Amino acid sequence: MFLNRVLLLASCLSFIGCSSIPDNVAGSWRYSFETFKSALFGYEDFPITRELIDNIPYASIRLKIGKGPAGLLILEIKERKKNTWLSADQVTIVEREGKIIRTLGLTNNLTSIRPQSVNHVELVKNKDSPIYKSFISLDNPEVFELELKVKVLNKGLEEIEILDKKYSLIHFIEEKENRYLRWKSKDHYWVDPEDGFVWKSIQNIAPNIPPILIEVTKKPAG
Repeated sequence: MFLNRVLLLASCLSFIGCSSIPDNVAGSWRYSFETFKSALFGYEDFPITRELIDNIPYASIRLKIGKGPAGLLILEIKERKKNTWLSADQVTIVEREGKIIRTLGLTNNLTSIRPQSVNHVELVKNKDSPIYKSFISLDNPEVFELELKVKVLNKGLEEIEILDKKYSLIHFIEEKENRYLRWKSKDHYWVDPEDGFVWKSIQNIAPNIPPILIEVTKKPAG
C-alpha cells in the first residue's frame, strides 16, 4: 500500500499535465503537495524547509550533485538495511547503510559495488587509518570491477545541522584511489556514534560524476 501511494505520487509529479490537485486533499497537504513538486524537480533556490518535510508522510533525503540545484527524493522501497530513493524525473539512488550501491538515471551509473557497506565505527576501533579494497562497476563507459584502494580516517565528533536540527556525529573520510585511471577522491560520512546511522554524506561514485551530497531529512522508520 505504501509503495503504491509513493509510485502514484511520483508518477503524478513527473507528468507535466498533472497540474491539478484532487479536491479531497486537505488545505495543509495541498501546500505540501505543490512545494514538494518544486523540490523534487530541483528548482534553483527553492527552500527545502523543515515545515515541508514534516508535512510529507514519507522518509526523504535532500540530494545535490556537484553545483546543481538540490532536490528532494522520497523512499520508494525499504529492504532491511537497503533503501531505494526516487525523484520525480526518475533518478534513483540505492544505498545500504548510507553507502551508495547503485544509481539509475545519471550520465554514468554505478551498477555495483563491493563491499556494499562499511561499518566505520567498528572499522576504526582496532586500527588507526585502516585500509580496505573496494570494487565498482559502471555503465558509461562500461567498467567492471574497478579496484579502489580505500583509506579510512576518523576526524572525530562534529556538530552538523540539517534543516534546523543539530546532530553530534563522527566524521569519517574515505580516501579512494585507482592508480590505473589516476583517480583520487575523498568521500565523507557523518555517522551517529550510537547506532551507526549515516545522516549526511558526500560520495564520489565515478571519475566523471561530480560529488553527490546526501542529507537525510526524514529517517526511514525501523
